[in-house]
Amino acid sequence: MVKQNMEGIKNLDANVRNLKSDLQKLVVPQKEATDNSTNIIGNKSTYSSGRIPMSGTDCADILKKYPDTRGKDGVYNIVGLSRPKAVYCDMTTENGGWMTDVTEAPGTASRHGEIQRKKAYAVYSRFAVGDETSKYKLEVNGYSGNAGDSLDYHNNMKFSTPDEDNDSDSSRSCASKYRSGWWFNSCSHTKPNGQYTDSEKTGYEFVTWKLWKNSWISLKSIKLMICPRD
Repeated sequence: MVKQNMEGIKNLDANVRNLKSDLQKLVVPQKEATDNSTNIIGNKSTYSSGRIPMSGTDCADILKKYPDTRGKDGVYNIVGLSRPKAVYCDMTTENGGWMTDVTEAPGTASRHGEIQRKKAYAVYSRFAVGDETSKYKLEVNGYSGNAGDSLDYHNNMKFSTPDEDNDSDSSRSCASKYRSGWWFNSCSHTKPNGQYTDSEKTGYEFVTWKLWKNSWISLKSIKLMICPRD
């Protein structure tokens, strides 16, 4: 009886070892696949645990650290003084490294696409925003491009919101009137945060850049990109 029990224990031990071996065959390749995988969805790079996260102090810093990101526009992690923030980086325009903010209604197949296919650009050698005590005062100069210098009208203006009126118009609050935050003067020559319309219209309230065509014609989008100077 004891001999039979010992043989049973040996068989059980052998079965356990075989099962453990089979589990290792299943688990190890899965772990290797996880550690070595990079998922790219719409140029958005996500890295599995164990990989160094693709992050930096700004888009230019990411491009410097990871040269293979050149030409790969997408969402990256920006590490600041607080927690990391996901931002969209343009890694193509002017050699890449631009932190981008796009004012555009997502998911709308608008008639702008049929009517208004022209593009224009404005480049500024200096674009700086002050701290909270200055009410985030804008400093912008050194214009070049073909869109017209619509931002010059907003130079040295403080940032206004519907509940914080810092514009130069004594008769109204531009931010309240146009329901958006911006460096309003009296009121604006451009409104990247203006109202979106799915057709080509003319009006002060829309997404506009006045000095392009000298008109308040609504735009499909305005893309703001910032890149630190060397």
